[in-house]
This record gives sequence, structure tokens and C-alpha cells, in this order.
Amino acid sequence: FFFQAEDGIRDSSVTGVQTCALPICFGRLGQDAFWQSHLRYVGLTFIESFRVGALSREELRAHFMLDGEEHVRRALARGRGVLLLMPHLGHIGAVTIALGAREFDITVAGNGMDITVGSHTLPLPYLERRIARLFAHGGVRRLTLATRLPFHAAEIFRRNALLALFIDFTVTRRHKIGRAHV
Repeated sequence: FFFQAEDGIRDSSVTGVQTCALPICFGRLGQDAFWQSHLRYVGLTFIESFRVGALSREELRAHFMLDGEEHVRRALARGRGVLLLMPHLGHIGAVTIALGAREFDITVAGNGMDITVGSHTLPLPYLERRIARLFAHGGVRRLTLATRLPFHAAEIFRRNALLALFIDFTVTRRHKIGRAHV
């Protein structure tokens, strides 16, 4: 596989899955098999991103099945915009790109692309541009969480659009609140 994760990252991810009440994964697979499966999934998702970037809008609509579109349309009919809270399951942009390719006005917000080495956090501008282009190709705007999110959210809801936020258990500690890391 293209990278080896440190034990601390593995332990953090496994703990997150256990906290999500998904220990059944371990019952069938065991932790080691689960971790290997997770790494395979991350690699395939990475490779899939390049394929998605080469598809036309029509091909994107056919490539990503969208189930439950009527719920989104019904929520938008209220005229106040919609907040979508989505887990990181499947391709990172599958749901948002499926909606964008179907002409929904959608913006996705997420962490900027960076890497932490020791105590230093380094931005990954190439990866950030690549991800922004991937979303734009699917008709999706991208915001990073550091770009005045409340201001942008208000604007998105005023135009009766969709704001998508990914929710998951991060493999790095992003924020310190008191003595706890989240």
C-alpha cells in the first residue's frame, strides 16, 4: 500500500469506529483485518478521485447513484436552504458531486488539506487545489472551515442552497479545548 500509518493513528481510528457503535466490524473481521480493509478503502478512494475528474456531467449523474433526492427537494421547497451532515463513507465527494451534477446549488465545507509533522502543520496547496477542482468539476463549491464559515453559511441559506459538512472521527487531533483534544 502507498503509506504505512503510525500505531497512534491506527489506534485513534479504531477507537473512533468503536465509539460509533460499529464493533460488529471487528467481530467479523478483527481489528487487524479491519485496519487493512480501511487502508485499501482510502487508497481506492484516492484513485477514484482521478477517474471522477475525467467524467462529463452526464457521466457523473450515471456514475453516482442518488437515493433520497426527493427528501432534499422537499427540504429546499421550504425556502431556507438545507444543511447536510454527511459521514465520510464511500468516495469523499460522492454525495456532493451526485447532487452538483444534478444541478443542485451545493457548497461543501471541510478542513483545509495539511499534514502535521511533529509540532509543525504544513499546508498542502497542490492537494487543496486538486480537491477544489474535483468538486468544481462536479458542480460543487468548496469552502475550508477557516474561511468565515458562519458568514458563508448565512449566504448559502439565503439563496436557498445546500451546505454540506463532513462529520467523522479525525485521525489527527485538530482542536484543543481545555485539556481535551478533539
